[in-house]
Amino acid sequence: MAITYKLIASTVTTGSSVTFSSIPATYTDLVIRASVGPEGFYNPSFDQFVRLWITTNASSGLISGTYIQGNGTTALSARETETSWWQAGIFTQSNANSANSVSSVEVYIPNYLNTSSKVMFANTTQENNTANGDTTRVGDYAGLTRSTSAITSITMIGTYAGIPAGSSFYLYGIKNS
Repeated sequence: MAITYKLIASTVTTGSSVTFSSIPATYTDLVIRASVGPEGFYNPSFDQFVRLWITTNASSGLISGTYIQGNGTTALSARETETSWWQAGIFTQSNANSANSVSSVEVYIPNYLNTSSKVMFANTTQENNTANGDTTRVGDYAGLTRSTSAITSITMIGTYAGIPAGSSFYLYGIKNS
């Protein structure tokens, strides 16, 4: 069985969110690939990473999620239940020491046309080029939306100051044929 990726849409951010709308019903699965950062702000009272949140069809269904993150020394895991947004990644805040840091995120959504609950998976790598001792992080995320509608739009936001300007996002459709 051949698997074919087809670019549906792409964008380079200028604002605080990204939305892919009017997603066609011609594929079996969806993949989002993103290069995010640098954040462009720094506040030492916040965590040294920013969370990427996703919702489908303008929050038409409750979403649960589980994630694990690690930095080579410390691991963190958590579960989120019954929200309208799903945590699907992390990216670096910026300061003078991390101006060239970027993070990569890939989100996989199988069976996005399904009329029952849909699962979503993401993995992320946060590069941190800082001299302040902060480290690179990796994370894996699993989400479940209870919406019974096919996914026709996806919106992504970032905590604190949003998604950094200049970040690139690509939406692919996968056709199993």
